[in-house]
Amino acid sequence: MVTSSPGWEAREVGASTVFDGKMWMLGGVGANDYFNDVWYTSDGENWTCATDNAPWCPRTAFEAVAFDGKLWVIGGGYYGAGGFQGENDVWSSTDGVNWTDVTDTAPWAGRMGHSVVVYDGRMWVIGGGLYSASAHNDVWYSSDGENWTCSTSSAPWAGRESHSSVVHNSSIWVIGGRNASGTPLNDVWCTSSVGINEEHSSVMTVSAEIFPNPMQGFAHIAFNIPLHAEVTVGIYDTAGRLVRYLLDQEMAQGSHDIIWDCTDDSGMNLSNGIYIVRIETGAEAVNEVVSLVN
Repeated sequence: MVTSSPGWEAREVGASTVFDGKMWMLGGVGANDYFNDVWYTSDGENWTCATDNAPWCPRTAFEAVAFDGKLWVIGGGYYGAGGFQGENDVWSSTDGVNWTDVTDTAPWAGRMGHSVVVYDGRMWVIGGGLYSASAHNDVWYSSDGENWTCSTSSAPWAGRESHSSVVHNSSIWVIGGRNASGTPLNDVWCTSSVGINEEHSSVMTVSAEIFPNPMQGFAHIAFNIPLHAEVTVGIYDTAGRLVRYLLDQEMAQGSHDIIWDCTDDSGMNLSNGIYIVRIETGAEAVNEVVSLVN
């Protein structure tokens, strides 16, 4: 256990994401209250309250993502006098303290238990509902959080909430959840069934080149990403061990070049041999083999 006393009240169905090199925990519902506080940590043990009263209403079953250099809160809701109330608002922040109301009236119906992923340079809202009252099977996307496009109003998978969505192998995947009757689901779908155009699923192609190769003393790692993305670059030995973590940051679409000085994370020179340079964008990964000869 990392900690049993992080500083924030016990809760469930809040939202968590990684942003600005930290883990973030937002909102949720406790034994008696809904929350709209925001906390962050770099180690899981020591937590800092960015704000205990964000301007978005206290809520649960919402989504938080990191996109375009900002932290986003999307949808969610609470139980009110007339039953579950879903929000269709979108908020963003660059620091977790100061929030911008991007829109109060996104064109998708207010919802809870939806999923949000970042894919193809856009945020995607997938499904969701109002527990037992409704469950959606629509898919929406936006590049700015304000203007939304309906990719499909009726995907072939059943309307659902409390499901999982991930990006893997350049596709969006929808996994499980439950229908409007509360029945758990165990089906799995990917983008060809979510209503995303083929052109969207084919553009994510990362290319890379290392020179000189074989290298001696240093090497240029040149790569091109077709869309704005969170990029990581790591160096691995042939046993699959990570020996150097070179990069972990958001990067703009286009060509980039970083230099590796042939050292490991402790600054020690690596021995001669074969190494693998792995470049990941979250939606795709590419490996390049390089030979070190000193």
